[in-house]
Amino acid sequence: MSRRTKLILLGIFLVLLAIPVWHVASNWNSPNPLRFRLVSREKDGKYSERVVIEARNTSTSARCIQSVVLQRVQEPYPPFLGVIELGPVIPAGGTLRGSTSVPLSNRASTEPEALEVTYFQASIARRKMLQWYGSILTRLPKFQHKPLLRPSIYVESEVTLESSR
Repeated sequence: MSRRTKLILLGIFLVLLAIPVWHVASNWNSPNPLRFRLVSREKDGKYSERVVIEARNTSTSARCIQSVVLQRVQEPYPPFLGVIELGPVIPAGGTLRGSTSVPLSNRASTEPEALEVTYFQASIARRKMLQWYGSILTRLPKFQHKPLLRPSIYVESEVTLESSR
């Protein structure tokens, strides 16, 4: 085989290898890939309100969700309102709905501008790779555990809530 043919084959191989590597690297940790929208609010008993929220994945890869927390932005009130159950994975470009019960307050509002969402998410590739890395670490002898890096699988992000209008 001539040298020119070998170089052409090597170039094609490198380009084909670079495509999946670029896709994984670009989706490894994209900033704020989820958008949250307030869908509805209904009275849920005498002292609480049921809030339904829709999460939309704006990234090009599926996202694994560890937790979603709804908080009030204004301070003197207890900021934590509830954990929203969404499901483990939001597909690329997809949406999921979740709901939580929010305690009613005379001073604080459940308007979208007054609420903030904090969530922990990771791409599928990041989660699988770091879970694999963690399983490798558990097989190592104990004296080698300390010097090795243990990165967090999920990344924390904060966004404000969008209204349904």
